[in-house]
Amino acid sequence: MHKGVAGNERVNEEVKKAAQGDSSPPVLQKHLPTSTTAVKQEFNKKLKTRWAETWKVSPCYARFQHIDMNFPFNKFQKINNALSRLQASLLMQLQTGHVPLNSYLYHIKKAGT
Repeated sequence: MHKGVAGNERVNEEVKKAAQGDSSPPVLQKHLPTSTTAVKQEFNKKLKTRWAETWKVSPCYARFQHIDMNFPFNKFQKINNALSRLQASLLMQLQTGHVPLNSYLYHIKKAGT
């Protein structure tokens, strides 16, 4: 019925080669397009992993462990997102110990510098 049709003969040859493991059909030889969403998810996963490793060796890590064992992960981020920028800044300054107190003390003439 389909014997002698050029396209059909070629398909038959490719199917026989594929069945013997000699080659894969031409359709499978082409690379499928990459999903943008999958690429972004993979990048974010690697970024979070790298950040977590960097965070564990940071000097700030030891200071934060007695305050919040989960910092700065999901729970902290949810709380922080509910605050105003000023409140979040003050919270971060207090937690890290990086408070611009000396400039305030200088301003009110309680410190020399």
